[in-house]
Amino acid sequence: MLGWRGAARYISKEYRKAFDLECAALKRVRDGMNLQNLILMVPFCRTAEEGQEVVEILAHNGLVRGENGLKIYVMAELPVNCLRAKDFCKIFDGFLLDPMI
Repeated sequence: MLGWRGAARYISKEYRKAFDLECAALKRVRDGMNLQNLILMVPFCRTAEEGQEVVEILAHNGLVRGENGLKIYVMAELPVNCLRAKDFCKIFDGFLLDPMI
């Protein structure tokens, strides 16, 4: 089960329609309900490339990083998130640290 969760699931073709619906719900909360303080968080992101794909899908769904103050964080729950923090910092606005790593 570790292989199909978080960022890997979001970018998979099999989950795309469901992720598009999740994005629509997030967009409605931010724009329709005017709750601009909602920050998006991408869990279980193994590589910067995987993170970039998620950010691109979010943008395709109208959730553009930086637009209307939108911030996108990555959940740092894998050692690679810390070891390659410079790469992840180019894609995400911040990290949420998992105390278990």
